[in-house]
Amino acid sequence: MLGTPNVKLELQPCRSTPHRAMMGLILAALGGKLPPTLKEELTQSNPDTLAQIANNHQVHTIVQSAFTLHPELEKTIPHDLVLYFSLLYSENARRNKEAKQELITLGELFHQEGIDAVILKGGAEIIAPYYQDPAHRFISDLDILVPESRVDDAAELLFARGGVSNTANDATFEDHHHLPVIEGSVLPFRIELHKRIGDKIADEILPAHTILERSLPSGITGIRLPSPADRFTHHIIHGQIESQLYARTLLNLRTCVDHHYFQRALDAETLTKARQTFDQHGLLARVDGLDALSHWIFGSQNEQLSAPSNIWATKAVRNFGRPSTQKHFDSFMWLKTYIIRFLMEPKRRRHYLRKLFSIRGWEQFIAFHKDRLQRFM
Repeated sequence: MLGTPNVKLELQPCRSTPHRAMMGLILAALGGKLPPTLKEELTQSNPDTLAQIANNHQVHTIVQSAFTLHPELEKTIPHDLVLYFSLLYSENARRNKEAKQELITLGELFHQEGIDAVILKGGAEIIAPYYQDPAHRFISDLDILVPESRVDDAAELLFARGGVSNTANDATFEDHHHLPVIEGSVLPFRIELHKRIGDKIADEILPAHTILERSLPSGITGIRLPSPADRFTHHIIHGQIESQLYARTLLNLRTCVDHHYFQRALDAETLTKARQTFDQHGLLARVDGLDALSHWIFGSQNEQLSAPSNIWATKAVRNFGRPSTQKHFDSFMWLKTYIIRFLMEPKRRRHYLRKLFSIRGWEQFIAFHKDRLQRFM
């Protein structure tokens, strides 16, 4: 049974009706109080826009529970859209079971070769869920951390199963934190083999060797889990720092849901230690920002939240309802990132220059940014 978050705050900073409606649906799906304006907002929203928002924010597998818990909401949108969300929920439940079975297979392979492997992010959630309904958590691939000295050995095991490297993204960069994605018709999931959880600051905050040393048994031979504290720390790194959501004052609904469940599942000591880690690196505001968003969307006001974190969350909610503004700002930030990397990172500069004089490089660049721009809805 789903939990019951506290009463949702007024979301006036978000001026977009379908975006407010989607926030309300997620709150309702997680067992929260039905927002009084939700029915009207759903009626006024374009069904295609609602579906697009849910897909872009990877909460499309959660929405159905709002209609299950509140059947009266089904009358506010076309029946086809209700069926659409229902099918996504059911398919994701099946898919997550398949992911667990795939991890059992991979674990046996790694175990036979003596390779230590730790499942990260969504894959860890599949094995040891914090979500009260495991079918809610969508995963796009399996992220597996292995010692850097064994990462090529692990890749060879996947190639022997028929997997192939997809070099269509920046993982072709010579010092990237994970190998190019390994995929193929024989592999039910795309797999990223990680040497580190991220570059630069991510590796400083949470080094790979620390995750491996503190990892815990998962119940699956050959596959281990990060400690709860490391799972939470990685969640902040990935959701607020590497994605640059904090720097761009943006929110991602799936990240907010993840944060909500981490806060409910972890004890105060674990959360405090994680906060101290970010504070030591001058990055505590990233945690505070997600805390504030969690209270905005799922709970009541918290007097312990700082004024800056509440201001950041307010702006993020406002920007959530301004996809066009988000798109332009995101493009500016990508341009800024490319310039800084080109000027300051010699290895990355050589990587960019190789792509600059490659037809395939341009095709990859255009495809990546075309997909990125389509996500702003």
